[in-house]
Amino acid sequence: KAETTKPPADETPDKAETTEPPADETSAKAETTEPPADETPAKAETTKPPADETSAEAETTEPPADEIPAKAETTESPADEAPAKAETPAPPADKIPAKAETTKPPADETTPKDKLPAKVEASIAQDPINATRQEIEPKNEKTIAEKVLETEESFETEDETADGGKANAQDVQAWHAGKVDMHSGVKFEIIQKLEHDHNSFTQGLTYANGKLYESAGLYGKSTIRILDPETGKAKQVVPMKQKYFAEGMTFYDNKLVQIVWKLAKGFVYDANDLTLPPVEYNYTTVKQNEGWGITYDTDRHELIVTDGSANLVFWDPDCWKTGRCDPKPDKPPIPVTRLDGSPAKELNEIEYWRGRVLANVWYSDVLLVINPETGKVEKEYDFGSLFPKKSRPRGTDVFNGISVTDDPDILYVTGKKWDRMFKVKLLV
Repeated sequence: KAETTKPPADETPDKAETTEPPADETSAKAETTEPPADETPAKAETTKPPADETSAEAETTEPPADEIPAKAETTESPADEAPAKAETPAPPADKIPAKAETTKPPADETTPKDKLPAKVEASIAQDPINATRQEIEPKNEKTIAEKVLETEESFETEDETADGGKANAQDVQAWHAGKVDMHSGVKFEIIQKLEHDHNSFTQGLTYANGKLYESAGLYGKSTIRILDPETGKAKQVVPMKQKYFAEGMTFYDNKLVQIVWKLAKGFVYDANDLTLPPVEYNYTTVKQNEGWGITYDTDRHELIVTDGSANLVFWDPDCWKTGRCDPKPDKPPIPVTRLDGSPAKELNEIEYWRGRVLANVWYSDVLLVINPETGKVEKEYDFGSLFPKKSRPRGTDVFNGISVTDDPDILYVTGKKWDRMFKVKLLV
């Protein structure tokens, strides 16, 4: 990641701002080398757990806590998509099923037995609550694949947590079903071109609560920034100590969780006041002492981290409070494979969106769509035409930086030392 020129051929290429390493040499960040293929962690065989299904009892008792419909902060679901309790009003049909905040009705207001099936009435005498529920609710016989498909229709993105935006369920489902690879041509639409500080070595972008945050790297030049989400201009720049090389950053619980390169160290800032001293923590990844990208998985409530290898690492989102973040004991790092079956090496900046991890790849104008449960790359977007290398001014570096926006269907993308940033829409 140094700001220097291309190294001699007999040396491992450093991560540079301007020079792309030769194709026949393995790319790597400064002073680091990619572990041999035979040391790549074995592919973990994982199964995506069944997603909670939305269910509700019509004119009956309160469902147990684990059966409450999926959460939404602003709207309630229409009756034809996710049946709600009798006294819950139905919102527009284009909204994703929402979690209705209700209270348990008093015992004397429970639905009269004469409105229940005869079989249910007979069971009430023995167990007025559980027996009734068992008779009314159908047994769950859906396959895991069916549950996953249903869950994909209601995945929340990071901006939903912060701003309550909702994507159209049909659009999301169509996007998941679509096939995109490096031979599909241009599969993105430029919505808007914005400004970007050409001195910013972008390592991480994250949006929340109407603010766009950026983590910019390089020794002696690393900063934390707040950008104008409409223009891209820097509104606040907070420098870091010269010994730190800033890397990825994500928004979680009104905090900005950041990692730095080669020191196995990170910082957590108050998103509302970047001038406050950050909380420091240490971390562990697969590639010793390195952290490259980080994002927050709003569906599984965990932090996902990259380190320049072909792995996704999972942390508890509050691990930093203990002073150390290590891979979750019940969820070891997962190796990521490209569409052609090869390891997805040098994963860089990442963003969680529509239930998937979007990833930049160092020195490639590509955006990968990764299933975080399996490690399989599902789509590969060619972004070579966004800002062609032959058109980039001297000193402009690689494509890097992804974030959600206030529109759940639109993303921010940019690059290291790019003088521009874009709002784009991914197509299928």
